[in-house]
Amino acid sequence: MRGLNRKLIRDLWRMRGQALAIALVTAAGTTAFITLLGTLLSLEKTQSAYYERFKFADIFANVRRAPESVANELVRIPGVKQVTTRIVFNVVVDVGGMREPINSLLISAPREGEATLNNIYIRKGRLVRPGSADEVVMIEPFAEANGLHLGSHFSATIKGHRKELKLVGTALSPEYIFFGVPGAMVPDDRRFGVMWMDRDALAAAFDLREAANDVSLSVLPTVSIDDVINKVDWLLQRFGGVGAYARKDHVSHATLNGDIEQLRTTTEIAAPLFLGVVAFLLHMLMMRHVETEREHIGVLKAFGYRNRTIAWHYMKLVLVIVGVGICAGLAGGAQLGRAVTRLFAANYHFPFLEYSLTPTVFAAAIVIQLAAAVIGAFGSLHSAVRLPPAVAMRAPPPPVYRRTILEMLGLRLINDQPTRMILRHVIRWPARSLMTSLGIALATAILIAPMAVFDSAKHMVQVHFFMAERQDLTVAFAQVRPRYASIVAIEHEPGVLRVEPFRATLANISFGKRRRRITVIGKEAVNQLSRPVLKDLEALAIPSSGIVVSSSMASWLGAGVGDFLDVQFLEGRRPMVHLPIVAVAESYVGLTFFVLHMNIHQLNRIMADGDVLTGVNLRLDPTQAYNLFDALKNVPSVTGVVSHTAQLQAMRRMMQQTTRMTLLNVVFAAIIAFGIVYNNARISLAERSRELATMRMLGFSRLQVSYILFGELALLTFAAVPLGAAIGYWLGWKLTAGASNEMFRLPLWVEWNSFGYTIVTVLATVILSSLVVVRRVFGLDLISILKTRD
Repeated sequence: MRGLNRKLIRDLWRMRGQALAIALVTAAGTTAFITLLGTLLSLEKTQSAYYERFKFADIFANVRRAPESVANELVRIPGVKQVTTRIVFNVVVDVGGMREPINSLLISAPREGEATLNNIYIRKGRLVRPGSADEVVMIEPFAEANGLHLGSHFSATIKGHRKELKLVGTALSPEYIFFGVPGAMVPDDRRFGVMWMDRDALAAAFDLREAANDVSLSVLPTVSIDDVINKVDWLLQRFGGVGAYARKDHVSHATLNGDIEQLRTTTEIAAPLFLGVVAFLLHMLMMRHVETEREHIGVLKAFGYRNRTIAWHYMKLVLVIVGVGICAGLAGGAQLGRAVTRLFAANYHFPFLEYSLTPTVFAAAIVIQLAAAVIGAFGSLHSAVRLPPAVAMRAPPPPVYRRTILEMLGLRLINDQPTRMILRHVIRWPARSLMTSLGIALATAILIAPMAVFDSAKHMVQVHFFMAERQDLTVAFAQVRPRYASIVAIEHEPGVLRVEPFRATLANISFGKRRRRITVIGKEAVNQLSRPVLKDLEALAIPSSGIVVSSSMASWLGAGVGDFLDVQFLEGRRPMVHLPIVAVAESYVGLTFFVLHMNIHQLNRIMADGDVLTGVNLRLDPTQAYNLFDALKNVPSVTGVVSHTAQLQAMRRMMQQTTRMTLLNVVFAAIIAFGIVYNNARISLAERSRELATMRMLGFSRLQVSYILFGELALLTFAAVPLGAAIGYWLGWKLTAGASNEMFRLPLWVEWNSFGYTIVTVLATVILSSLVVVRRVFGLDLISILKTRD
């Protein structure tokens, strides 16, 4: 074995604690990078393949009633490749074991071998037989959640008639990778489903023979989606079209893409952060290690070793440390990536979703970590090997001391000599002190950032369920109904304590060059159950005229209070109005992200079809809720029932999963924090061991010597924590902004106790690191340390 290799092994053993800490940080960074990047690539690859194979449409449109021949007109639009017409309706399903009414979409099934868009993937059983009036194929997660299997019978209310149905197959669809009750925060496989039924049977039930109410189109990749949508809207307007929309606005696609973008943002933030920490640690380690090895470098040069040989020797030290961390990180990333992928598979329904680690992911992780290591160590090694042998073999010249600003301000008034030494050392080595504080600040920031995301999610849930949407149940009707009569009728149902009506309708809004299809909801002026809230979280009374927009919509439009929006309604007489924004409300989740509120009486006047509503929000007596559910199942006009209690329970289950991910991130952050603090403590001990030994010989006790070393670390920690809190808050803002999309927006909200937990964790890390290092202070070999360097 060559002499330098033996020296390398001895150096690694001597600094094994520091090396292990840096290896752990490298492992944490590599694990996070592989987990995030691997999951991101797996999702994108699976999504792309699934969409292509099962022909997920590019444009979707709903109409009141259009002849099937409309497909021939649509396919002639320049750029349109294929058109599929369908029949789609909301129905209420009654499944054994569930007292609550269950919402489901009922869609006309494709025929065997028929070339259609939005094909379904049969998982079990078969497609419905042509002409069968009672057979359905059900989306697999809904069937499994309700304990239904092939041959199961259940009932559904189809256009006011209760019909017995038989399950003959389960399926998945690219159109419903994510699905849930419209406007809901989270999916609930048990309470919302999708079913496919024979087209002729469905047409007979809804009086749509040789007609359709749903259209899907695929287009050439070179055409403008917006141009095609405008032509589709113009063509379908005479059939009661309510506005076509692109794939990017499809609920399932938008939600999945939102999570993919969140993963991408997290990867883009986490990767540079972890790499920066590794480079920072290695720079500090090698800068100070090379300084302590100054004489050895001089001796090696005197014996004829070349600069590049010496540099490669120390670079191997870096590569061995980082290599151990990379190997551990590769294994950890593969395991954690599979766990995260399973988490996505629980919420998104693909025929397959495997965590596939490609050589590219491994190669990227290895190359990036090695690059960070080389960059971190290069500067220190370059300056060290350039020293002439005679200079390197001499002890470094003693620093020139002079009065510091603290001494000018009265440092001498401090009678405690060790404390004065701490303050002098911090002031006289500003660059070193700054780097130490910066390292601890980074550790603090890395701890705060994941807590900020979790706190923001909790705040969002609190605002949505307990301030804005406080109803127990939302009931939607198939058509507009007389407002007063409907309220009176439902008030007399069992268990109903309060009724608040609303009217929902679709519209296109425009402001300047911005245009979007949104939902307009009309409500009473004062509501106790469902109401918009202002930024200060106070409830907002809806004015008698004008419109209320969400802060997100206002930001997207570039509009504010006092600006006028053009609102083109898409139902009934399709009126076009020019309305002022009178208030901006906070709205975080679900389809409320792009909802426009206005007074229900104003909306009814604009639509000019009477004093009507399309749904009600209810507060219930919990002891009578099931009686109301039984009654609603028999109301023909009810097409949707949403239990907000069930939604809250589903959200809490999802929050539990988020909590586990947050705890994992905190563990990674704690490892990094320990690595930074421990390395700083060990390096300080290595640098000042001669000074500390001299103080011991002068009569200072072990506790006084330890106080000088760790008092400085404590001082720098207290200085670093506020900076770290600010950096962590900024990182939390970046992460929450990256997690927001058109379906879901996280407000930045950090609880004070999160700052408290972070400070306690950092202080605990400092104390733990100090306890590990203090054993070495107590065990200083004074004789060997104080031997002359000459």
